[in-house]
Amino acid sequence: VEDERTSGIPSINFNFKHIMSIEQMSPGSLVDVIGVVLTVDSPVTIQRRDGTETQKRSLTVKDDSNASIELCMWGNFAMDPGQQLEADTQQGGNPVVAIKAARVGEFNGK
Repeated sequence: VEDERTSGIPSINFNFKHIMSIEQMSPGSLVDVIGVVLTVDSPVTIQRRDGTETQKRSLTVKDDSNASIELCMWGNFAMDPGQQLEADTQQGGNPVVAIKAARVGEFNGK
């Protein structure tokens, strides 16, 4: 319920897609994803084509379609909230993430 205290809070609208449907999407498409975090890798430093370095962290997310996907967090997102997600999973938790406008990529033909 919106009132004078909450009316100033910005809202975000999601259009979540099942992970199993992402396989049919073209690389470069944008998709909203929600799911349970199963695994979180430690961050790694990646050298970009322009020679600069950035951080990358991979995580595996599963949704209610029972499909899972690897998501990559880049730059500052790899460190925060990536570090917190890694700590939560190491302590036995399975946090839920909602990701707005994830770009569909292709790796090794998939």
